[in-house]
Amino acid sequence: LDAATGEHIEEAGASNFFAVFPNNTIYTPSLDSETILPGITRASIIELAEKECGCTVVEGPIHLSDLKDACEAFCCGTGASVTPVGSISVAHPDGSEDKEHGVVFGDGKTPGPLTKRLYDTLLKIQTGNDNDLNERYSDWIHVVEP
Repeated sequence: LDAATGEHIEEAGASNFFAVFPNNTIYTPSLDSETILPGITRASIIELAEKECGCTVVEGPIHLSDLKDACEAFCCGTGASVTPVGSISVAHPDGSEDKEHGVVFGDGKTPGPLTKRLYDTLLKIQTGNDNDLNERYSDWIHVVEP
């Protein structure tokens, strides 16, 4: 949660957070807060979500209570690629779990369909295993020769 209010989702470790809602809208914290990592993977996922999956991506504050309506969530980053989030736990000040405010996405174990699609699409681009994607995202590919 954010350091200022403790009410908004920011990041998960060194990964950017995304919440997927049933109306094909994805929310992710805005870079305007100046506490969010402006990563290449984040920008790539936003572009792929919009262009390949037909999603609307909204960048702005995500209150913990907003996540009750999300159907899936994931984090992304250079090391994390696209990693599903099964649940978010909240603790009381004494350290005990606040079950009222925790959130489980889907069954809490299986990646959601959009999370899986974004992971698969990004992996195909990274590995060059899809000629159509390679052509569409040729500006992403930089050949490095020894």
